[in-house]
This record gives sequence, structure tokens and C-alpha cells, in this order.
Amino acid sequence: MKKDVGMIPVSLVKSGNWSATIFHSNRDMRDVDFVDGVNLCYVPNYIFISGFLKIFIKLKGFTHVMIYHGALKTLLWLFLIKTFRPSLFTYVKLDIGEIDVLERAMSIRNEGLIKRRLRRYLESKVDIFTVESYKVKNMIDEFQLINNSVYVIPNGYDGRVDNAGPFKKKEVVLISGRIGVPQKNNYLILEGMRKALAETEVGFIFMGAMSESFEKELFKLASEYEGRIKLMGYVENIDTINNIYKESKYICFSSIYEGFSLAFVEAVSFGCIPISTDLAAMDQIFKERASNYLVNVNDDLYKELTEKGVVSIVNYVNENYDLLIKSPWFFKASERFSNLMLSILNEYKEVDISTDISMLVEEHYTWDEISKELNSIILRG
Repeated sequence: MKKDVGMIPVSLVKSGNWSATIFHSNRDMRDVDFVDGVNLCYVPNYIFISGFLKIFIKLKGFTHVMIYHGALKTLLWLFLIKTFRPSLFTYVKLDIGEIDVLERAMSIRNEGLIKRRLRRYLESKVDIFTVESYKVKNMIDEFQLINNSVYVIPNGYDGRVDNAGPFKKKEVVLISGRIGVPQKNNYLILEGMRKALAETEVGFIFMGAMSESFEKELFKLASEYEGRIKLMGYVENIDTINNIYKESKYICFSSIYEGFSLAFVEAVSFGCIPISTDLAAMDQIFKERASNYLVNVNDDLYKELTEKGVVSIVNYVNENYDLLIKSPWFFKASERFSNLMLSILNEYKEVDISTDISMLVEEHYTWDEISKELNSIILRG
């Protein structure tokens, strides 16, 4: 509920102009009546007839419906709803990144004429689509992937969290999320870690569930540099998470592909200096300053795999990651990333820009501000 699925309706309801119900198939939430004034309604298998009928009956009195992702069956479901309720405003939120756009562009080439025309027709019947970054929107427009208007509604952070500065930062690099999975490409940071541990006094905190293989790599390093690598595991307590953000001077992201990362926005709201691959959130939030904190190594990989005829880069990365981290691309990328890490750690060793960093998201990237923009788009639509 603290991600976009929950926070968009919660923020719209908080504005005082909306009521909202979330239809979901999460059994763990089925007995919850509401969260922050948003009603929850458990519907197993919504895409089938029983779920469709239940939602259709429940929608009586509703004026707008928002659904996530733009699969063909989802668009068809939405079309059927609107056929029986023509006045219903329909909104599709696309939770996609650059790699998803590339894969969609490649898959369309192999799509049959009837299926392609059906998709284009169904897309034209939706009132609005949104994506999370201008980078993705520009790619969609370039490839002409969606037969409709596409707006940008980014992810945000909960403006109610205790992230008021000034922050008491320590020389610590934070790595958070699902650590060790192929998508996050955490092996990319190991060379930089080795150099940083040897040449600086910085420490590293890993917060999140971790793969066994990556944990073994960290144990090797931790045995050489006692007390400078801390493994937190999965942390559920929000106060503990916020305190880690407050103390960490740097946040490290090494993903091969990523949407508009919520963790990134949260970390920046706490004034963490990014050390990152080329994320859409980085470009959008930091604008012309983005190049100071990122290294673009992923485009080279995308190009290489596309030229090889790989249709699903995501599947390829997940299925061949052990080979990928032994490839020439990886060794070159690792060197470039480690150089970026050392450069940033040395440049900001005795410099505190945390308040300046946090201001980049404070004005435009709280869920309250994002819901205002969405409300404006819906009214115009």
C-alpha cells in the first residue's frame, strides 16, 4: 500500500475530492476494510467471468477506473467494462522502464496483423495512459507504441515520513532492495567496493533480502575489512529504515533495468548522494546534474543483445547472469562504475550536500504533489 498501487488512490482521497476502492487478489489483505480511507475489495481472478461480474457490479456509482499494466487481456477487460458503462473514465498506468519499451518494440515486429490491430483499437478506447518518466514517454512516442495520448506521472515518496534535515550523515554507502538478483546487478559494485575499502574510510550497509551467492562474496570482503560492511537483511520497521537513510551519505544503484525506482526517490528525499547506473529517475530528478552521479553502461548491453537478436532482454539477463558477469561488457562496466564510485567518495568526503539533494524531490515528488498533477490530467482528459 505504500507503493504507487496504494499511494495514488490514498493521495487522491486525501485531497478531499475523491473516494476510492482498490480491487485486489492478495489473500493477506482480504480481511482489511480500509487503509487511510481507501476501501479494499478482495476479488480472486479478476480477469475471469466471476471476477469481472463482481467488479462490474461494485463499480456502480464509480466515475473512474484505474488499472495497472497494458497487457492485451487487461485492455480487453477495460474495453468490456466501458462498453457497458460508456461514461466511465478509464486510466491505464504503465509501470515500465526503457527495457520494457525496447522489448515491446521488438515483439510487435512478430505480432500478427489481427492482434496488432486489436491492440491498437483497444488502446484508442482508453481515456489516458501514464508512464513514470519522460525518458520512457519519449521512447514510446518515437516507436509509436501506444495508439493514444501518454502522460508522465512519476513515482514519489510519502511526504509524511520524518525526513526533515539537517541530516547527520556518516561516510556510509547504502545498497538497498532485492540484493544479488540479476536485475539489480550488485556484482557490478564489488570492484568499486574493494577499491573504496582499501583507499578510503567509507563503510557499506546492505539493507534487503540477499541471495546466498552474493552474501558469500560479501563475507569474503567483510573478513578483510572488519566492521566496515554491515548486512541488515530485510528490514520491516519504518523507523529503522528512515534512520539508515538519514545516516547514509551515499546510495548505490547498479541495476541493469529499473522503472522509476521508489527506493531511489526515498533515498534522495533523505539527502543521499547517488552512485548509479543510468536510471530514468536519475535523469528526471537531477536533470543536467545527472551525469555527475551516474555511469551509462546499460545502453551498451542493450545494443549488444539487440544486435544478437535477443527478444527479451529481461529473460536473457535472468537466465544468463552467471555468463554475463564474465563477459567483456561486464568487466568494462565494472571498471567504469568503480571509477565513478571512487570519484564521488573523494569529491564529497568532507562536503555535505544532503539538504541540497533532498530539495530536488521535496517540491515535486511527494505523493500529494503527484496526485495534484494526476487530478489535473484527469480533469483535462
